[in-house]
Amino acid sequence: MTQPRATRTTDIDWASDIKLPFASVFDDHVRSAVAQVRIRQGWERSAIDDLGAALRAELSLMACPALLELFSSGNQNPTPVNERSGALTAKYRQFVSSLATTDLREVRSSFPVLGDLLDLCSAQWVETTNEAIGHITAARGDLDQHLGIDIGDPVVAAEIGLGDRHAGGRTVGRFVTSTGAQFVYKPRSLRSERAFFDLWRNFRDVVDDPEPVPTILDLAAFGLVEYVHAAPVQDASNYWRRAGEMAGLLHLCVAGDLHNENLIAAGSQPVPIDLECINQPALDATDRARQDLVTYSVLATGLFPHRYSEHWGGPVDLAGLFAGIPEQSPRQRLFWRHLGTDDVGHALMPYARIRDNNFPADASGAPIQCDLPALLDGLESAWRHAPALVDSVGDWGPVRTLRCGTKMYVQARTSMMELDALQDRDLFVARSLALPPVEGANEASERLIIEAESRALQRLDIPIHRAHGCSFLPDRGGPIPDFFADSGHDRMQQRVARLRDSGAALDRTLVTLAVEQFDGRRLESPFADCAASSGSPQRVKPPDAVAGAVHIGHQLLNLRVRTAEGDAWLEVDQRTPMRGLTDNTSLHSGTDGIALFFAALAAVTGDDLWRDACISALAAGPRRKQSRIVLGLSRDGRAACMRVQRAADS
Repeated sequence: MTQPRATRTTDIDWASDIKLPFASVFDDHVRSAVAQVRIRQGWERSAIDDLGAALRAELSLMACPALLELFSSGNQNPTPVNERSGALTAKYRQFVSSLATTDLREVRSSFPVLGDLLDLCSAQWVETTNEAIGHITAARGDLDQHLGIDIGDPVVAAEIGLGDRHAGGRTVGRFVTSTGAQFVYKPRSLRSERAFFDLWRNFRDVVDDPEPVPTILDLAAFGLVEYVHAAPVQDASNYWRRAGEMAGLLHLCVAGDLHNENLIAAGSQPVPIDLECINQPALDATDRARQDLVTYSVLATGLFPHRYSEHWGGPVDLAGLFAGIPEQSPRQRLFWRHLGTDDVGHALMPYARIRDNNFPADASGAPIQCDLPALLDGLESAWRHAPALVDSVGDWGPVRTLRCGTKMYVQARTSMMELDALQDRDLFVARSLALPPVEGANEASERLIIEAESRALQRLDIPIHRAHGCSFLPDRGGPIPDFFADSGHDRMQQRVARLRDSGAALDRTLVTLAVEQFDGRRLESPFADCAASSGSPQRVKPPDAVAGAVHIGHQLLNLRVRTAEGDAWLEVDQRTPMRGLTDNTSLHSGTDGIALFFAALAAVTGDDLWRDACISALAAGPRRKQSRIVLGLSRDGRAACMRVQRAADS
């Protein structure tokens, strides 16, 4: 354990502590860590100070709840920083000075786990900072040759923590030289990203598009990336055509996780800036066109509206190409709810957008609406030209893979940082093990993977695994062979083959539905006051109800997706990811529910359109081994019935 310091060399920095309470506690810790950094030629002290400030922020944020608990125990008012509150300010100064002088002795006594974590983070910072400075210094010739950053131009500013912590606190960093040149440092191999960007560059040559692709340097243990600036869109049609091309290529290369934070609208084109989840293997090799519409489509990239996160009290779209502007109070917007069930209807729901660097805007900051025809043209161009290019890529080598969404790991790590867990190491460890089961693993493999993830969480990392072919390599662990059903390369070939069937047409339909749903083009109300802010349609008179039902029927036909297995519908309730309706449904949900709705429309209207729609929906259902509910329609189309049919029945 670190020995207590006898004296404190600086007073409290109020400007820092007002912004980040208790930050001054860690001045000596940061000074001690910075003293262990080897400052090399080509580095100004200001850049090292920036890195040190990042360490102080990390330590302060980690310790703040515990420090506030200790400070509050002796003060009626727990607010720690207020220069105009004389008595409280004096107590705060005394508290901070005491902690710094005794090297957090009181914290270590009350929260022993936290004390160990603070030491761990400081040691990690020293190791990773020296590593990054050494890597970048050794690569100055590459920066000069490939990115045009003069070898004698010193680094004067730095920003780290631009991504999740992995592999012992390593994160992405942005570095700035004295002339204003910028580059991004990633503390890992960029072999997969470079393979994609080379493919993208070759595609541009094939379609004779002179627009350059950003440069990526893969230097085995780390990588350097050309800094991509967000910029206004000048030519919307070209921007969206290139967006479609990029999406098509990424889909064929089995990329995912391309949410709003992983894409930049760079004026002439959107640019992916984090492709760690590319060329992903598959746990389940079964391709079920009707049930897994999104899983096997271009929507799985995350670039198009189909998944929503709960923020600001309502749905927020996170799509890589489509996130927008947040509003102070989310507006009410008309949505379908429970589509595919007998509770189908419209409702007003709060809806917000996110403004980020991925947001396409003009020079005034106004949003650039999607040019859907140009986007689809770009997709189809990728479908035409990319298969031959994808075939030439070959083995991408080990690639990174996340077993669960980052959000799940962050939630687990947050529970580990609660005060009771910081007081009890057994509880801290137990919470790191409270992880979901591992899909596709046997008991022994599951234990190995969860233990690896637990150790990563105890290092405060987000667990990151790797895949090589069909083998799974747990975080800092040995390989688990034959874990995946198909390798990433196998899946690339499957997606190319899928284009030769109905895959391209299906993806075009899905993208159209997703974009038009995002734009509100398919969300018209069947009658003016059908939706209430409570989330349930208002009661209406019977004739109006029939007219509204007919309107909904037409909307359902418009939302129908044709697959190799027949008609299918998407679940488009904006509170959940868009996905295909599965066969695990009841009479009043899924495709059977839609068929029943059409049957009822046929009965009350006598229109053969609804009779035929019902029969088409029924025919789309796959055969099942178990008993299933089947709908029948009388010959005149005016009566619906149901019966149980066994798989052996005709």
